[in-house]
Amino acid sequence: MKKVEFITLEKYGDKVVRTIDKKYILLSYYLIDRKSMDFLQETIGELESIRKEEKTFEEIYTFNTVDISWSAGEFECDKDTAYFISNHPDKEPSFDIPLQELIDILKEWEAFLSN
Repeated sequence: MKKVEFITLEKYGDKVVRTIDKKYILLSYYLIDRKSMDFLQETIGELESIRKEEKTFEEIYTFNTVDISWSAGEFECDKDTAYFISNHPDKEPSFDIPLQELIDILKEWEAFLSN
């Protein structure tokens, strides 16, 4: 099931993420936080290292969490699962997805931003 879609705003030409299901709003915030190609490529590499068990989340991320947007939530993962943990569950629900699925979405985002 598709969770987000990537669109270009006609009026301004900005590339943005639109959430298809409101359950995944934290995912769209997480992606928008990674609009810089360097940061995006670094993130993909780090997550692939975790998935391949070359490093742990704690070894890569010193504070053991990654903030999403302006304190909307936090991101954590292990070798199998990406966890999106909401600071405001009434507005933005927490959820988890397979880590490989997140890596694939990040690669799609990277390809979209490159065009």
